[in-house]
Amino acid sequence: STLLASSAASDVYKRQLLLNLKIAFRASIGVIVGIFILIFIISIILSSLYSKVAPEYFGNPIESIYTVFRMFTIEGWYDIPNAIADNTSPLIGTISKIGFCLIVLIGGMFGMSFVTSSFTDELAVDNNDNVMKELQELKEMIKKQNEKLGNND
Repeated sequence: STLLASSAASDVYKRQLLLNLKIAFRASIGVIVGIFILIFIISIILSSLYSKVAPEYFGNPIESIYTVFRMFTIEGWYDIPNAIADNTSPLIGTISKIGFCLIVLIGGMFGMSFVTSSFTDELAVDNNDNVMKELQELKEMIKKQNEKLGNND
């Protein structure tokens, strides 16, 4: 019977988790779509600027989208401006490095952090609602106990 109760509790937990994920995804969809639009726009611009200089990163729009996504996730992003700097003049290389740092800062650190925080915030909202409900129930129980104690005196 303990195993059945544990299994039933596990099923309830799984359903609640899936429901919370669905709610969080639905609430975060605007932010996620916004990030993908930003990735798309930046990748098209960078593809037009650097397709000849760094074709391994910006040779076509699909490769460019992957490269910008890689920059947003801050995974090996520093290789990209270094490759551009190696194939261009020192001035263009320096300007490119500064530009790529800004892209990583805006998209990677702020953008992806915003997506993550909005998603986790929505996951926590449901838990906060449950905690507040339980707190209210406890307050009511304490109030009833105080009333009983007051009536017995």
